[in-house]
Amino acid sequence: MASKVNTDKIARGSGSPEFTIPTADGTAGQAIVTNASGVLSFADAGPSLTGSTNTWIPTITGANAMAGTANFTYDGNTLDIKNGGTASSINLYC
Repeated sequence: MASKVNTDKIARGSGSPEFTIPTADGTAGQAIVTNASGVLSFADAGPSLTGSTNTWIPTITGANAMAGTANFTYDGNTLDIKNGGTASSINLYC
């Protein structure tokens, strides 16, 4: 049988931060977040990643944005780099 902690604060040793835990469960898709002062609460989790295909290697396109390209893929065995633009060569540096 599982035991239940009947408190609204959790501390971890001497000098460690003390956290105030939420008084109710969150809803589906929420995560526990902090207000940076030790108070924990539930909030909607950040967005899921979109904008790519399964084998495309993601690239950063801006603040909190990712994309992929069919010219740069990895299927678990083969790294495929294609010249999809107007460049005359592709340079790899190791």
